[in-house]
Amino acid sequence: MANNYCLSSTFYPLSKNELELAEKIIEEVGKENAGEYEGIKPGDEGYAELEPQIEFEYEMRDDGLWMYFEESVNPEMMADVIARLQVDLKRDEPFCFEYCCECSKPRVDEFGGGSFCIMPDGSQYHAGSREDALEKANNPFTPEERNVIFEAARFALADAEVYEDLTDKLDITDKEMSKIIEKLQKFMDKS
Repeated sequence: MANNYCLSSTFYPLSKNELELAEKIIEEVGKENAGEYEGIKPGDEGYAELEPQIEFEYEMRDDGLWMYFEESVNPEMMADVIARLQVDLKRDEPFCFEYCCECSKPRVDEFGGGSFCIMPDGSQYHAGSREDALEKANNPFTPEERNVIFEAARFALADAEVYEDLTDKLDITDKEMSKIIEKLQKFMDKS
């Protein structure tokens, strides 16, 4: 018999004053998790009595929150906690963390991992690597969608009337607009 594990360890910086909020959010997310298992929603009878189910270990330190688990962690739950902290604390930078999946036996396709990137607005992006998650977060359009947007922009700028309206509305010179069109063309050539 083989055992599968999901491992992660991340540290979310917090001030001493923010630690209490982090504890409260972990309990809320744990209670929501327990409610999902039991089929009980917030406000339903019995919800208040539920014990929080927290699927990771954590330690409050003087300078932040350390989340980890030595056997198996729920990275989605960690991401939910971080997303709420990002929003409640009005952070202005994304926060990313990684996890890995492994098996106690060398079974095919039972190894892997990924990364979550949580934006200041709480939106979460999941990908195979930290860099890919951050790229998704910073550019929510697929390559195909970007091509459609840029092709539409290039087509619109080819129309003299649209070109003139844009330069007037944006209060930019023909030279500045030409630079933008050049960048657009280079981007389209790469795609």
